[in-house]
Amino acid sequence: MVAGDPEVCSGSVLKPSINLLDVANQGHEQADSLPAASIEVHERLWHAVSDIDGVLVWTQWVSVWLFSLAILGFLSIYFSLARLVGLLDLIFGGILFVITAAGNLVTSRKARRLLDEWDEAMLPFLYSVKFEMLPVTETPRERDIWDRYKSLHRNLRMAEKSDPISRAFRRTAPGKFFITSELKFNSNVKGRKTSPEFNVYAKAEDKVVLFVRRFGGSAPTSRIELEQLESDVQDCLKRRNADEVLVGAFSAAGFSPEAIAFANSDEHLIAEEFDLDLVEEKGNGYRVVPLASI
Repeated sequence: MVAGDPEVCSGSVLKPSINLLDVANQGHEQADSLPAASIEVHERLWHAVSDIDGVLVWTQWVSVWLFSLAILGFLSIYFSLARLVGLLDLIFGGILFVITAAGNLVTSRKARRLLDEWDEAMLPFLYSVKFEMLPVTETPRERDIWDRYKSLHRNLRMAEKSDPISRAFRRTAPGKFFITSELKFNSNVKGRKTSPEFNVYAKAEDKVVLFVRRFGGSAPTSRIELEQLESDVQDCLKRRNADEVLVGAFSAAGFSPEAIAFANSDEHLIAEEFDLDLVEEKGNGYRVVPLASI
């Protein structure tokens, strides 16, 4: 996910860097654009909630029907009439269940698609809120970065699962027979040819993988360093699969113009293969560097 203005370009959602003071000063200049965007996002959620509400009502009635079958089944032990009522309940209730289930399968799929669209539309705003508007509260800084990422991407939370069975499989045959989750801080991650170090590495089964590297020092992060980050991530991805890949480059001294130009150009493979965040680390917060989509 590249950072930039909150619009959809080339199929990617761009994450903005929002200055609340600038937004407030613009006042009526954004009266036409902001309400329109807000209404569109709200309508997506509104339609999804309507579909979900219908599915939940259907689920409640199905639960009542199943509960009635259990009650009638118990009463049939003592009352012969309950057997007949239970049989009729099973037949007619089963017919209604089959007929309505087909429609609810379609409705539930539609609701899930609408929720995904709403989540994608809200992500640019949430990036600004999570990274730029909230102060650092967790130490060490790697843990704070992880907490922000997992609050933005729901599937990432699975990387924190640490049940005994998963731990046993990781020790014996990690990644060979079972899909497992993994979370590491300041550790090396094994790739096809190398084992590069990342400050945060998270693998939530086969759904999403996160790579975060922090660049220290007083000099801005260079293009060469971003190219090396890209190469390291690509090498690690050769040993693992994921539906989505997130990469974060965090720099205490910011990024050089050449590095930002590289991230904005079509010379690299980042935009095509995985999402990239360029984030400047501040004393008590962050700033997401706006990037264009190529």
